[in-house]
Amino acid sequence: MAFTSTTFLFLFLPILLLIYIIIYKFHKIELENLFLVIVSIIFYAWGGLQSCVLLIISIAINYVIGLLLDKWENAVVLRRSIFIIGIIINLGMLVIYKYSAFLISIVGSVGKSVDINFSMETTISSLPLGISFFTFSIISYLADVYSRKVIPQKNPIKLALFVMLFPKLIMGPIVRYSQIEKDFENREVNLHKTYRGLIRFVKGFCKKMLLANQMGIVADAIFSMQGGDNFVIAWIGALAYTLQIYIDFSSYTDMAIGLGNIFGFTFAENFDYPYVSKSIQEFWRRWHITLSSWFRDYVYIPLGGNRKGKARTYVNLGIVFLLTGIWHGANWTFIFWGIYHGFFLILERIRLREILQKAPRAVSHMYTMLVVIIGWVMFRAESIPQAIKYITSMFQFRIDNIWQLDFWKIMNRQYIFFFIISVICCIPAGKIRKKLCDNIISDLLLIGIFIFSIYFMLVSEFNPFIYLRF
Repeated sequence: MAFTSTTFLFLFLPILLLIYIIIYKFHKIELENLFLVIVSIIFYAWGGLQSCVLLIISIAINYVIGLLLDKWENAVVLRRSIFIIGIIINLGMLVIYKYSAFLISIVGSVGKSVDINFSMETTISSLPLGISFFTFSIISYLADVYSRKVIPQKNPIKLALFVMLFPKLIMGPIVRYSQIEKDFENREVNLHKTYRGLIRFVKGFCKKMLLANQMGIVADAIFSMQGGDNFVIAWIGALAYTLQIYIDFSSYTDMAIGLGNIFGFTFAENFDYPYVSKSIQEFWRRWHITLSSWFRDYVYIPLGGNRKGKARTYVNLGIVFLLTGIWHGANWTFIFWGIYHGFFLILERIRLREILQKAPRAVSHMYTMLVVIIGWVMFRAESIPQAIKYITSMFQFRIDNIWQLDFWKIMNRQYIFFFIISVICCIPAGKIRKKLCDNIISDLLLIGIFIFSIYFMLVSEFNPFIYLRF
């Protein structure tokens, strides 16, 4: 069930809010938690009962593992073995459901290259929604229990709520147990917080329907033309996708954080205007913050971080961004995208960062955006050859075929308007933005835009979330 569906907006959410308000009047936190778990199961099961059963089994297994880590606290070897088994189980489920077909295809390709016939069919029909997100949340819980940063949750309902809380279940942000642990015991729900949560949700909804979707239509059309053999059209498509992926993902985060606020939870922010960055290192401090910090705390630092010399630091960065690419999907394009970003991060560590700090702000920003945009083309392409062809068209500086009818039917005045608004939304406006966004007049204006967005939702058939497949 998507946040941008009529079922969610006009049926699920209103009924949920009404019942939750009634339950909240009893001041029984256990009843509120149980209700939200049941609601989250219904929400997730809407997309597939089999996936929901898998998630419940995963929660049960990790609940037991958490208790065992607590029980055998003084048995170092046994405790470490239990933790490793837990990690293997969680990563094993992720590999089986997300990467098995990809791995089988690699084995098949290798077999053909050495004249060995290999054929194997996978019986997994669909990827459970949000499996990458909830798997990382669960692993962070086990890791924090193992390192004694948190006390294992002995109430299965509360652990289930941590994993399944529906606003962040499918597309994050990747919430850690320690961040919302206190909310399971006592959380405040009041009119002001609910109102601001609804406003945050509405802002995300409007960004999704009016901006991300419009940029997506342009990007899909141009990428289907492989850039149109024209560098102007190719760049427009690349820029449209650059805007789409940021606004699409950040709009979902806005809606998730807003819904969390309504029910008394505070989720971590996931974006901080990444397109104003002046280096790739800064970009990753601003982009998908919860994923970046997850890899930093649970992979990079345990590997040694930057504490074991320059060479080891470069290796650790390479490993982290290889895994970052793999996390995003079972395709060589994601793997090369991760390696690509890791390469520039290593370059910046070696020498480039010092050069960028001395360079004019415009130069460092242009460098960063050029690297990011080319990376997004690789990320968006279906295959490496397609990515190479598209990137080549961006730098051939050909202007023939610029009047292709298929392109100009799409890139009309409406999309040019939304393109400009999308660019503005990627730039922090500081005090002006705060002044405009934090008063009742702007909220009333937002309600009008929300109604307009609902119209777009009803008349448009284009409504995917990019990160829904991860």
